[in-house]
Amino acid sequence: MIKLNPENLIDRIIAFWQTEDILRANHFNVASLKQKQPELSGKEMEWLENMAAQMRDQNVLEKGHISESMSLLALFEKANSELNEKQIEAYKPLMDTLDQHPESKNHRSKVQTAFEILYGYFLKRVDNKTMYPQVEILARAIGEWLTELSEKVKVDDQQ
Repeated sequence: MIKLNPENLIDRIIAFWQTEDILRANHFNVASLKQKQPELSGKEMEWLENMAAQMRDQNVLEKGHISESMSLLALFEKANSELNEKQIEAYKPLMDTLDQHPESKNHRSKVQTAFEILYGYFLKRVDNKTMYPQVEILARAIGEWLTELSEKVKVDDQQ
């Protein structure tokens, strides 16, 4: 697992999604993860067990995301809805691009589409895969937009 900054809300969502994928790939067998990654601490193992239990309880075993990450996503959506006219105009080209994404119709918002794209970008970077320059530009634009939104997000409980 890649260590992301849990204080950064963008990283936190990406970390949730990465952990969900890792748990799915390991058939929710946290003990086998410990064998593969012996450096995992007891606290990290407990967190993985809790996350696996949440995924079971929330029926997101095969796809989807736990409610905690979707609640964070909702905070970004709220911040996006509060952008002023100048900000909306500045991000219009990005919004148009997000509308063109093949999966956008399956997402609840442009924010979710942006996070899905950013997560895919993150996975390719982790695997050291070559990307088209346009993908790099899109990821940078999404990162700037989400960073601006994250500055407006208020989280009562910084977990």
